[in-house]
Amino acid sequence: MFGIRKKRKLDQWAGHDVRKLIPVRRLEHEALEDDGLIRLLQPRFKDGILGRFLQPHLPQERAHVKVELDARGSAIWRAIDGRSSVAELVRLFIERYPDDTEQAPERVWRFLAVMAHHGFIDLAV
Repeated sequence: MFGIRKKRKLDQWAGHDVRKLIPVRRLEHEALEDDGLIRLLQPRFKDGILGRFLQPHLPQERAHVKVELDARGSAIWRAIDGRSSVAELVRLFIERYPDDTEQAPERVWRFLAVMAHHGFIDLAV
């Protein structure tokens, strides 16, 4: 409420070298037409009773919340294979987008942190 500060969450990756973390996908995806973009498919209901009983019976067009990625996000998503580290993803990002060389490490890390925050990927140590 008023005058009471919220406690900040401790960074769950504090003490780890984030360049060595390995992202692992948790969602299915589909490729959009000819533009090479990716659309993530998050199940509408994933936990509890609704996830267990309602999700399997939803029509295909309503079964998932669809999250469309831009070109840079799609390139990073395609590079996530469960074996490549964050440092390798940054290197691949720089190869694909050499104009963003200075911002690449922060841009890739922010993308991965947001994806992990929403449960789209896991970051393994």
